[in-house]
Amino acid sequence: MTDPTVVHPAAPTDLGVTFASQDQPALSPGTYTLTATQPVSEGATVLGTLSDSLAFTVAAPRFALEPAGIAAVHPPPTATGRFDMTLPHVVLEHGGLPWARPLTADPQTPWLALILVTDDDVLPNPDTREPVSGRTVKDLLTPPNHYLAPALDPSPPMGLYGRPCRILDLRADALADVLPKAGELRWLAHVRDVAASRTQTDEFTTGRRAVVATSRFPRMPARRYTAALVSLEGYAGYTFLGGDTAVPEGTRAVRLAALWSWSFTTDPAGGTAVNSDFHALAQQLASASSSENLLRLPHEAGSGDVAQHVAARLAGGFVPVVHRLPTGEHTPAWYRGPFTARPAQPLPAGREPLRSADAALVYLESFGIWDVSYACAYTCGQLLGASHPSLLRALENHRAQGLAAAQRTCRPAGAGGDARSRFQNLVAGNLAQAIDTGLKRRTPGDASAPDTGSPATDPQRTSAARGLAGLERAVHALLTRPTSPGTGAETATGELAEALRTVAEEHADAVAEAFGPPVDWMSRVPFDHLVPHAGMLPEHSARFFHIDAQWMRALLAGVRSVGAVTRLDLYLDGLLDEVLTARGEPRLPVFGGLIRSPLVRYWPELIVEATKSGSPVTTHISRPLPDAMLLLCDARQPDKIIVREPPHGLSMGIDSMSGDGAVNLRRPHGSDIGNPLAAQATGINLCRRGTSARASEVLRITEGTTPLTDRIQSALRIALNDTGYTLTPAGLALQLLNSAGMLQFVPS
Repeated sequence: MTDPTVVHPAAPTDLGVTFASQDQPALSPGTYTLTATQPVSEGATVLGTLSDSLAFTVAAPRFALEPAGIAAVHPPPTATGRFDMTLPHVVLEHGGLPWARPLTADPQTPWLALILVTDDDVLPNPDTREPVSGRTVKDLLTPPNHYLAPALDPSPPMGLYGRPCRILDLRADALADVLPKAGELRWLAHVRDVAASRTQTDEFTTGRRAVVATSRFPRMPARRYTAALVSLEGYAGYTFLGGDTAVPEGTRAVRLAALWSWSFTTDPAGGTAVNSDFHALAQQLASASSSENLLRLPHEAGSGDVAQHVAARLAGGFVPVVHRLPTGEHTPAWYRGPFTARPAQPLPAGREPLRSADAALVYLESFGIWDVSYACAYTCGQLLGASHPSLLRALENHRAQGLAAAQRTCRPAGAGGDARSRFQNLVAGNLAQAIDTGLKRRTPGDASAPDTGSPATDPQRTSAARGLAGLERAVHALLTRPTSPGTGAETATGELAEALRTVAEEHADAVAEAFGPPVDWMSRVPFDHLVPHAGMLPEHSARFFHIDAQWMRALLAGVRSVGAVTRLDLYLDGLLDEVLTARGEPRLPVFGGLIRSPLVRYWPELIVEATKSGSPVTTHISRPLPDAMLLLCDARQPDKIIVREPPHGLSMGIDSMSGDGAVNLRRPHGSDIGNPLAAQATGINLCRRGTSARASEVLRITEGTTPLTDRIQSALRIALNDTGYTLTPAGLALQLLNSAGMLQFVPS
């Protein structure tokens, strides 16, 4: 019925984002003097020169950032979840800040780096035991013995020494693993220019912003990681950044100014904040659903009539159940909920509308077995309706008005039109004498004395006064049409039917409002009535189905039957159903699907889009189980169903753990830039700096053999069939995007 396909993440151009490798400011921070001169002359004679000077300062953050300077971070602060495929990053409001100060002779090298550390990588503050602590600029520049301080040029004036500054002391034995080399820094920073935002996140409001990413994956289980945006100014010549100056012997830590920092916790074994691999889970769901995607139990065709009957029933979505007969005996039976693997066969003529659960039983005479599907639906509807107070009130009002209309219509002439008139008729019939005679029928204390009195009133007159003359005959004729000519019931039946229909039309709106959409009643049905066997919906499965309109009508008939006692009540309910159906109400869903996967549990805001020939199909979505999603489509069967990962900003990292870490490649240039190439760069996890727990998390960006940039560039050259393609920092950022992915189903 469906062809599941995993679709690579959408193109970033859908968000109106342009990437640039850098944004170098026109002037570096410092003090400048602007001098203007204007010669003054008269003819050929120079009278003098006017001049003026103006000193100004170009400032940029050096030791700290204000909160307003941060647009977004990922992962979110204090989050707990699986981030083992994520490279944390920070988005800066100032697009040129990473290049505002020189670090090396190459102006493309940022002076800022985002590093990721655990508590084992730092010497924490002895008072707070935190990896980043609040100090002053003086503490940064004049640390204790065996701490390496930055050699700033120019050195800040003494007046700034008291300024607040956050400090991180990175252990000397972690330098080579944690810090990127100077030549790698430009690959870890880029600029995003958002021209037209379609999201509500701070990261995607219109503007030009810088992004700085780390080169380390947070993969240690249940570990707190701290991401810190640090200044490398004053350290460019040291070996840990690729220079020639060795760290002095005995150095315990290198003191860094942390302009911004935040912490989060990893939990690769689970967690509800973020799950690690949408693509892998979607691929697993698609693969598991490719061989069977109909809602039914596994079955095999057998030989013989009985075996073939069982196989056909299982193929249609039925399950065997035990049915208790009115005699108390138990017998095998078939049951199927409203979700069918194939369109349901129509009921025999005359079976609808249903008036009771027994009337909904289907007996399969050839095999001597009952089908209890519609009977269960009717009974379930009765139980659901009894728990709906507003609907009960609306139905009670409708039936009460219907009874009153029937009494008015069938009251004989002379019976009076209101209660007072009927009471006066009773009085005129010697009511007082009848009561007095009745009270004197027996001798006081003699309960065995025979009745000696009789009502001294006219029975026809009493019947007329009660307003019941002809009502029973008219209702009986109405419910047992056709009537016999000459009985006098034809006129009464026609008038009664017209009166009751008028009442139904008057109350249809109130009942429809209390009743609500039929799909709401579907959501109230216990899940084991919808999917009667766990084997029909295993984990990592997508199942699609038709919706049996007869089952739904049985359910709704049971809902409307609550409180119905008399045959007139049942007739009124059927009449109301006719009126609502003539108005196009209720509108029943016709097609649906169930998805059971960790995707549903870990992505509570999954986006579902159903379309038919490109036009949206109204889809009702609910979650009957923590890991299951129910989709119900109105009016028509869609030809495409797409399940999208919710927008979460543009995180960075790899797309899958398969293939030793894989990146889904995107087209790096042209009019369709950012669109999927249907190719991958694999072996990303092999680009690690070492084999220790810490070094194995850190990527070699440009250093060593087959670093990250070489793997991405080589894969793109093959995918593009272009041996001359050259990767840039902006191009690398494009490939490392983890934008929202999606899973597509095509019902057939």
